[in-house]
Amino acid sequence: MSKIQKELARIQQELNAPKSRRNDFGKYNYRSTEDILSAVKPLLGECSVLLSDGLVELSTGVYIEAIASLLLDDATISANGYAKEADKQGGMAPAQITGSSSSYARKYALNGLFAIDDTADDDATNTHGKGATPSKPNKPSSKITPEQTIEILDLAEKAGLDETKQKQARDFANSDKTTEENASAFIAKLKGMVDARKHKTPKERLIDDLINESMVTWGIKDEDQVVSQLILKLKVNSLSNATVDAMKELMAGVKDGSVVPF
Repeated sequence: MSKIQKELARIQQELNAPKSRRNDFGKYNYRSTEDILSAVKPLLGECSVLLSDGLVELSTGVYIEAIASLLLDDATISANGYAKEADKQGGMAPAQITGSSSSYARKYALNGLFAIDDTADDDATNTHGKGATPSKPNKPSSKITPEQTIEILDLAEKAGLDETKQKQARDFANSDKTTEENASAFIAKLKGMVDARKHKTPKERLIDDLINESMVTWGIKDEDQVVSQLILKLKVNSLSNATVDAMKELMAGVKDGSVVPF
């Protein structure tokens, strides 16, 4: 075994990168690229890690191909990771779409290089067999398909979700833990939200948008509390009694920060 192979084996055995982040949509914990890098850097010793990526076109579309490499002297060991670049994602500029895909691809590459198993239980840590008790294997399930990823991103925008919930939907759609079954259930939920929104009047949709924007901008999670504040600002008994022009003006004030609660 070469020196770099021994160093890689040591890092894999010592690496502990717990899933310290939470996705509320998917109800699961996960780790990010930054979490992996933060955990591995103290273990590198004389080694270094190099990350790079670029666009590749496969039969199912355009993907980001990331390469994670461990370098020691003149020797290199690498692993690749891929993430599909969507045509569009609600609330994201083209550069942000590429950046998001790059981040996921890099995480997959790091997972492969350092033998991090993202199919383990949420609260599991990467012990790599050091005194760990083998768990009963779960029935394998198919990962979310590229088509499902795109559909979730499109429906999340059409459903009128606020920026925070759209980000959670994007994380769910791009997660390597999301299964095809979970994605199908989430798509059905989003379709129901889209259908419900279609049957609302333009004024009702404006009310929903005003409430969502206020909750996000003001940082208030209690919808009833936000509605009470909006009613006070509009000087009406209920939001349905406010005029469209008044609500649009209030929306602009909430967005630019000139209207604050209390």
